[in-house]
Amino acid sequence: MNDISRNQPAVSPSSPSAPYCRLGALAEMTGDLDGLAGALSLAGRHGRAARLLGAAAASRASGTPSPGPAERADIDRITTRVRTALGEERADAGA
Repeated sequence: MNDISRNQPAVSPSSPSAPYCRLGALAEMTGDLDGLAGALSLAGRHGRAARLLGAAAASRASGTPSPGPAERADIDRITTRVRTALGEERADAGA
């Protein structure tokens, strides 16, 4: 039986690489927040999208790795859509 089938972590929490695995998971979660914000903005739920964009930005400000160029372009596009729909002031407040 392998470790995965016994629900064992792929990396031991005491392993030197464990912090990097957690950081990678946090980066994925932050990207997921951006993606959900994009979907919500397309569905017209701009206030919720603004809150998710704010949560993702706060995560990045606390040390999550920055998105790559393609992801940055997506985030900028989503942010523009939300700001256009809500107005600058409401978007900045997280509606």
